[in-house]
Amino acid sequence: MYLKFKIPYYLLIFMIHTGISQDFSWEQINSVPEGYQYVMGSNNNGEMVAAGVEFSDDYPMQIHYRNPDGEWNQIPGNGLAASMVGSIHITDNQDIYACDFAMGLFRTSDLGQNWTGVAELVENGCSVFNIHENGTFFIGLTYTFGFIHYSLDNAETWVEIPLPDYLASYPVEHIDFDSQGNIFLGTINGVYRSTDLGESWQKMNSGLGGVHVSTMYIDEHDHLYVYTTYSARTDGLYRSINSAQSWESIPMTNLGYYVLDIITLDQTMYVIDGSNNISMSGN
Repeated sequence: MYLKFKIPYYLLIFMIHTGISQDFSWEQINSVPEGYQYVMGSNNNGEMVAAGVEFSDDYPMQIHYRNPDGEWNQIPGNGLAASMVGSIHITDNQDIYACDFAMGLFRTSDLGQNWTGVAELVENGCSVFNIHENGTFFIGLTYTFGFIHYSLDNAETWVEIPLPDYLASYPVEHIDFDSQGNIFLGTINGVYRSTDLGESWQKMNSGLGGVHVSTMYIDEHDHLYVYTTYSARTDGLYRSINSAQSWESIPMTNLGYYVLDIITLDQTMYVIDGSNNISMSGN
């Protein structure tokens, strides 16, 4: 059995000035209220979604949507109690997929007005979900102990893919793709890469300290960002600019204790942090 502790997180904005400058500044987004276990997603149209769990007795899903003009609004969740959102995905057509650790995968095509039901898309808990540029769905399921699954028919059927040298009974928690179509997984055993759509995998941990990947993101330049932990403490944020062949540490001075999720959009990095601090740093 897997347990996810419900800890309050806050949505912070991390400004990155790309190019030679390495200045960092932080600003809290006040339009997204306090909630549990926020995760984020974005699309190519400048839209974002932030999903978490509402502070109430039955802990329902709450979702906040940002339109291309930068305005945030809350939209309806799926209405189920005791939500544990593992990942959130928004397509360029505004299909939103919410991956629930206990109840599975859910989809809305009208900004939350209607959702698919329990077990309609997948019959098991969902740890992570993403869509490859060729249209293939990839999902991590919470009972499969290191297996991921893919679907070629919009979640009608699923095919499992085992991972080599996977030394844990813990689900894969992060799936992302670069512009070349390579697949990257963030796991309790580190980063895996596949260059052949999942037929074979390599571990890509050279330069990482802790190897438990708590969050992972690939930006429009194919730069990979991971935040890692050791078994009993946090490690830090790393970046790779060579397809995970090597990693460099990124300083996060005065940022909170823990980073839960990262995305970048329009040269801005959005970070969900484990504290309510606002900070600035530069190097």
